[in-house]
Amino acid sequence: MKNILEFIRNEIAQICQLPNNITFICEYPRDISHGDFATNIAMTASKYFRRSPMELAENFASLIKTLPFIQECTIAKPGFINFLVKDDLLIKMMESIYNAKILPNFGNGEKINIEYVSANPTGPLHVGHLRGAIYGDVLASLLAKTGFDITREYYINDAGNQINILAKSVWIRYQQLLGIDIEVPEGCYPAEYIVDIAKKIRKKYGDNLSENDTIFRSFAIEFNMNWIKFTLDKLKIHHDVFSSEREIVDSNAIVEIFAELRDKNLIYKGIPSKPHKADEYWEPKECILFKSKDFGDTEDRVVQKNDGSYTYCVPDMVYNRNKINRGFNNLVMVLGADHLGYVSRLQAMTKAIAKKDFHLDIKICQIVKFLKNGESFRMSKRAGNFVTVDDIIESVHVDILRFIMLTKKNDIHMDFDVEKVKEQTKENPIFYIQYAYSRISSVLRKSEIKEANFVNANVNPYFKNLVKKILEFPVILTVAVNNHEPHHLAFYAYGLASEFHSIWTLGNSNPNARFVLEDNIIHNQDSANIILSAKKVFDFIFDIFNIEPLTSM
Repeated sequence: MKNILEFIRNEIAQICQLPNNITFICEYPRDISHGDFATNIAMTASKYFRRSPMELAENFASLIKTLPFIQECTIAKPGFINFLVKDDLLIKMMESIYNAKILPNFGNGEKINIEYVSANPTGPLHVGHLRGAIYGDVLASLLAKTGFDITREYYINDAGNQINILAKSVWIRYQQLLGIDIEVPEGCYPAEYIVDIAKKIRKKYGDNLSENDTIFRSFAIEFNMNWIKFTLDKLKIHHDVFSSEREIVDSNAIVEIFAELRDKNLIYKGIPSKPHKADEYWEPKECILFKSKDFGDTEDRVVQKNDGSYTYCVPDMVYNRNKINRGFNNLVMVLGADHLGYVSRLQAMTKAIAKKDFHLDIKICQIVKFLKNGESFRMSKRAGNFVTVDDIIESVHVDILRFIMLTKKNDIHMDFDVEKVKEQTKENPIFYIQYAYSRISSVLRKSEIKEANFVNANVNPYFKNLVKKILEFPVILTVAVNNHEPHHLAFYAYGLASEFHSIWTLGNSNPNARFVLEDNIIHNQDSANIILSAKKVFDFIFDIFNIEPLTSM
């Protein structure tokens, strides 16, 4: 599968005898009337050649015109070179996409660990977890299908105060089942699923358990993790590895990493900065601080409180070192919006214990506001005061969820109306794309052409923009992979569908713009070449997103 912009750029660099240290781009012009493609080579090279961009553009344009695939070349201020290409090049590049069995190999087997979801096992997955879960899974799929060796990992936060609250909540419900008159105190989990856990514990272990029995903790964690995994399965999400925070805390790893930091003179006793959200009772107390500022953070961070307990970032630092020791020099962590202020300290702490070639990419997924006909989506009675992912799946097909969650960049807020995403309109991206795929399937059934044939092929002028959009796929794919941003593929798929639908609509009034003409085998084959190539691109994207294409609607 060839990237047409890379091909053209390399050809231009060679014909213009440009040194390797001068970078320039080839791109699709914003205004299609300017040409098929454009380059800024004259502007980026003007200093090197000591000539004005416009003067240099004249010189370069005369050379570019000699390339065999160039049809026409023009110059625009302040030095852009715009050009049209011959159909032969478009057909050659389209053929490379159609014939591709797999996606390009960007990764060459490089190992990447992607941690995502990692919801606390204190209850079911709620809507705050949904966007990150789908984003992480589609990113993992994208990278795995482009040559990276991907490990999908879930970090079970089974230690800390929230787990203590969970165990206490179950114990209280257990006592209620035994007929003890006790209220659920403020701060505990009041939801009905806590009662379910207590009932199962009582049935299995009887009526003589005490508050200190670890079964309340371990059984509740296992119950909730099984629930979480079941929900993830409905979302088509499966992890390779589940790592336990409790195992880290119970091991000697924290002591070892503190000794390492002390040997490196990276921790010290001191007074931390006053937290931004500190209440009136906050008092400065001497703690153990990590020299986080040495690694790009805004301030040094507390790693051990004055009572001897560790802050929550310490197990995370140990956990990331564990990943590194397992051979991962490239980590991706998908976190929720509530972790935004945590990014700089996690980056700093990981740098302190990482190798030089280490890379940590932290992706923040912003909040999704779920609505139903413009009103807030109802909360789950069983789960308590939040909407569960199970609630959403009951209302919206999982394939719709997997696509719509990526129709905006991950760090941008999103409103999601569970009724509007079912509407059959252009404003509904997944419907619009699936409708294009369905229409393509209909055209192919009508033409009875099953395979492309690019020998002596032509490009109908009405279809040229669709061809150029098809050829943009390897370009967009490169951006999505390099930046870990699968949303580019969702945007692109909508644009490809829009180009197809526009031709379909034009064909209603203009016979020359129809994909199938009676008794015109050549026209129909040329059309089939294009829409079969478009179908191939849609198939690649649907496969990355793990959603089923619809051949009829």
